[in-house]
Amino acid sequence: MKKLFLACLCAFWAACESPDVVEPANPAPKDGALVSARLEAPGESLSVDEAIRLEAKAVFSGEIDSANLKVSWSISKDGEQVLSKENARRILDWIPAEPGLYSAHAKVEYGGKILDVYVLVIVTGAGGDAAQLDAIRAKTAGKWQGTVTTPWVPAYGIEMELRADGSYSAHRVPPADSFDVPALYYGVDEDSPLKTWYLDDVKSNGDASGWIQLFFDPTTTMDEIRHLRLGADGKTLAFEMWHFGQYGPVKFALTRAP
Repeated sequence: MKKLFLACLCAFWAACESPDVVEPANPAPKDGALVSARLEAPGESLSVDEAIRLEAKAVFSGEIDSANLKVSWSISKDGEQVLSKENARRILDWIPAEPGLYSAHAKVEYGGKILDVYVLVIVTGAGGDAAQLDAIRAKTAGKWQGTVTTPWVPAYGIEMELRADGSYSAHRVPPADSFDVPALYYGVDEDSPLKTWYLDDVKSNGDASGWIQLFFDPTTTMDEIRHLRLGADGKTLAFEMWHFGQYGPVKFALTRAP
């Protein structure tokens, strides 16, 4: 049986007053209901017949009557829905069909309030050429400078260092404009050991994919890296970043810095 392992399970909780998902600039806490949690899978591997446990821990004041708590789960991969479950329990036991990056969304209703819970699940397997992926990781490490484009603000310049130890830093190139957003559009520019990146798959066309952990001080989110491509001479780098697997693309067009 093909073995999988859960590389990480990162949950981002944000309260809202309506069930509609609205594209945020930088998510801000409401009523203090902003929590981030990182959970590790027990053991080193997860076979396809073992479930990942996702839990919607609603952030409400006072005691919670589970009988009056309504939860609806949906899970998507590459923008396509793979699971939808209405009137579910708070805890969902879900078995991923294959390796990949999954975006889970739970709508939790209780006491006239609605809480949206987002969970990014990264399941990695033996797919891809390991030697090729190692080479891409090594060549991607370094100092870069270039342009970020998004669907929401004009293009802006950044400097970015992707380190071989899996850490990174990124900063806006001055001058900052009236749409003063962080280098990665989400998060903050301040350096932190929680800022990490990793490539875990390479496609047949040579594009690599993986994840990048954004720092919101003090919370974090794990976002997707898609379509990472190095130039033939190793002097250019392009990739997309997707927030919660659905907001984007945030596109990076970089050249190697001196």
